[in-house]
Order: sequence, then structure tokens, then C-alpha cells
Amino acid sequence: MKNNNENKLFFYADEDASQYDELVALTDPAYKLIHDSLNEQLCSYFSFFQPYINNSKIVILDVGCGTGAEAIPILLKNKNVHIFCLDTSRNMLDALKANASAHKIDSQYTILNLDIRNPEWFDIAKQYCLEVTGKHEFDGIISVYALHHFTRELKYNLYKAFFDITSDNGFFVNGDLYSFQTGWLSSLAQQSLENWISKKFDLAKDDDTFSTRDSTEWERLKLHWLSHVRNDNIPLPAQNNKLTPASSHHKSDQEILLSSGFESTECTFRYGQSAIMWAFKGSEK
Repeated sequence: MKNNNENKLFFYADEDASQYDELVALTDPAYKLIHDSLNEQLCSYFSFFQPYINNSKIVILDVGCGTGAEAIPILLKNKNVHIFCLDTSRNMLDALKANASAHKIDSQYTILNLDIRNPEWFDIAKQYCLEVTGKHEFDGIISVYALHHFTRELKYNLYKAFFDITSDNGFFVNGDLYSFQTGWLSSLAQQSLENWISKKFDLAKDDDTFSTRDSTEWERLKLHWLSHVRNDNIPLPAQNNKLTPASSHHKSDQEILLSSGFESTECTFRYGQSAIMWAFKGSEK
């Protein structure tokens, strides 16, 4: 699959950022399920985790935060959480700030307009964390539908940075698109996703109550998204099949997380290509 994502800002994060919240649910059948499940899991984890940090705020880094689809619901339910919202798209961050203001949660988050493909993001994020919260590290990192555009090599470097920037017993949780170790299942999941997008955009085009866009604009958006999922996505297997030994070119996301330093992983949700993967840092011996 051809992919040149190292310096790319995708169309939906740039010219179509203002339309993102309306359109993104048309691009994945598990979109709402992923967010609802992740929010429920995080709230449960925060309740468990809070007594171990001496009642200080739980500090989270949201990588590829977009318009706040993950951060805002979390903050509405958890007043003891502060989220650093990191994204490379200024348009997305502007939309997040508008959404946060509408929910009156302006003091619970900090904006970081950084590109995680630039190694400098690491030191800048740590410095902001210290200045705003007094903590040298984040208690956890979350990311949803942001990292499936990266190669294995880029993911390893990124996960290693995540490991280094989280506190002892910290976590990283990723809700994202994943393939399967079995080739025909991966192909089936990819085709099912493309069929879903085509169907949903065609239905929206014929629904006058959904939007004021004309049919030409809907067709443009559908073709944009189909091209994106075919050419820009690099979904890796979530976990390795024990019957299929993994070479360095076929490592699963789980194996990359473990090789970057995380102590353990758990896949807590799976629906088609969409899954939620947790990685736990553990404590220094």
C-alpha cells in the first residue's frame, strides 16, 4: 500500500475541519461505540487510580485530539482530570476550543499545537505539563483514530516516547483501526469499511434533513474519504496470532508496545477494524 504520511495534514483536519464532527460518524460503524466504550473504561480506571496519586489531579495527554470527541466527555464526568489536547491542526484545535467553551470546561484542558512527527514535541509537552500541573510526567496518554497512518518504525519511536513521558504505573490507551493477522480477514474488514462509507454518504446525500450540501458536494466528500482509507491508512494487527510467528515486518501493535517498554497490554474492545488497546507501564523495580 502506497503511503506518504510523514509530513501530511489530511483533508479532514484542514479544509474540512469545521465539518468533521458531522461527517466522521459516516466513516466507521464503530465510531460511537469506540468513544462510548473508551469513556466508560477511562472513568472506571480513574476511580481506581485516584487514591494512588494523593488526590492530585490526574494529568492526561490526548494525542491527535481533533475537535475534542474524547477529551470533552471525559472532562464533563471527571472534574479531577486535566487533559493536554495535542493536535497538529490549528483548525481542529479551534473547533475543540469552541466545543469546550459551549460546555464551560475551559479551565480543565491545555492546548498543544504540536506535530508528533517532529521530535521536538516531546520536550515541549513535558515542559507544558510541568508548568501547568507541577508534574514532570503524564499519568496517562489517550489517542483515538489518530495513529493508524503511521508505519511500524514510526509507531515504535512514538510508543517509546509515550513510555518515557508517562509516570510509573501510567498507561497508554489507543482506540484505533487495526487489521488482522489473517490476510483474508483484513481484506474483508477493509472492504466492509469501504462499503459502509459508500452507503452512508449516499444515504446522507438523499436525506434533505441531514445537511444542506448538494449531491455534488456529497460525492466529493465520499470520494475523499474512500481515497483516504485506501491510500493513507496503515492498520496493523492489534495482537499477534500465536500460530503466525511475527517477523520484524509483521509485528502487531501489541508487540510494538511491549518492545517499546510497556509491561503489559490488553485489548478491551473489538468491532471490525476498530479496537481499543491498553498498555500499562508498571513501576520501576
